[in-house]
Amino acid sequence: MRAALTAALLLVAVPAWAQPCRTAQGISAGQPAPCGGLLVPQADAVQALRCLRVDLPGCRADVIRHQTMLEASAAQVRRERQLCDDTLEQCERTARRAAGISRPLAEHPAVWLVFGLAAGAAGAYAVMRIRASE
Repeated sequence: MRAALTAALLLVAVPAWAQPCRTAQGISAGQPAPCGGLLVPQADAVQALRCLRVDLPGCRADVIRHQTMLEASAAQVRRERQLCDDTLEQCERTARRAAGISRPLAEHPAVWLVFGLAAGAAGAYAVMRIRASE
C-alpha cells in the first residue's frame, strides 16, 4: 500500500518543467530526476525487461509446443476411437451371426431397393394420371 501511495505521489508531484524521458536513465535514491516519467527501482526494471525479452518468448514457445502436442494427442484419440468403433461393429456382427440373428430389415439393401422402385413407380403413375386428366 505504501509503495502504491509513493508511486501515486511521484506521478502527481512531477514538476511542471520536467520533460518526458526519451531514453531510460538510471538514477540513485535521492538524486533529482533529469526528466519526467515513471520511476521504478532498477531491480524491477531489470525483471520487467527479462520478462519481456526472455520469459514471454519462452512462454510463447512453450504454448506452441504444448498446442502441437495436444493436437497430436487429439488425433491419436480420434484414431483409437475409430478403431474401437470398428471393432465394436465387427463384434456386433459376429455376435448376431453366432446367435443366428440377421440384421434388421431396415439395414438390408434389398428393402431399400424395393422401396425405391415402388416410390418411383408410384410417382410415375401419378404423373401419368395427371397428364391423362389434362
